[in-house]
Amino acid sequence: MPTYDLDTLLGITHELSQNSERDVYGIPYVEKQDFEFEKINSDYTLAKYNNCHASTPLANYKIGHGFMYDKPLWTIFKKPVSFLKKMGRFVAWVAPDLSIDMNASVAQAIGIVEQTRWLARFGQENGQTVFASVGWSREELDSVCFAGLRDGAIFFISTLGVDNEMCRPFFLRGYKKMRELFPHSKIVCLGSRLEGMDDDVIYVDYRESFGYEDHQQLRLFPQVSLKKGGF
Repeated sequence: MPTYDLDTLLGITHELSQNSERDVYGIPYVEKQDFEFEKINSDYTLAKYNNCHASTPLANYKIGHGFMYDKPLWTIFKKPVSFLKKMGRFVAWVAPDLSIDMNASVAQAIGIVEQTRWLARFGQENGQTVFASVGWSREELDSVCFAGLRDGAIFFISTLGVDNEMCRPFFLRGYKKMRELFPHSKIVCLGSRLEGMDDDVIYVDYRESFGYEDHQQLRLFPQVSLKKGGF
């Protein structure tokens, strides 16, 4: 029988506490977090996972996010404990935003959503503030794509790559369905507002979410003239 280190074992078994409630298809719930939503992108700025390091300045004012290509995101699930150790310095983080292809099977969609919800819940069970990233695909997969979410929670979404004639209608359909299912949810969107989206959403310019630009430090401490590299 093979032996595994803790990271590998957790990646295989997906063990959560017995108190962790699961939605349809066995997908864990990402619980609502007590966080000042209106201060996101002002007091609390964003930083991409690959810019979240031990040396990242002002980490307790930054929210880590994984709105990026899928390939580096999948490596996170191989060592979830290591990932939590890295992200624990930050005030909060967002679950990885894994893509669900329009032609994905139900089984494929379940696997993707379960992975992201599990990692978020795993972080929450270890005392970290974690938000769900929410994405969707075709209408038949809505019950999977929106599983494991609580109404009234803060969700992170993105409009990257959808502001075109082909993608826009599919995105807006899913967006409206999300707001219908979770009418009290609070939304942070990375990317531009599309016609048909709501005014109560916090929109974050994607270029300002990378986490390594001086403007984040200047926004928090405008009275300080920062040199390259931070404090």
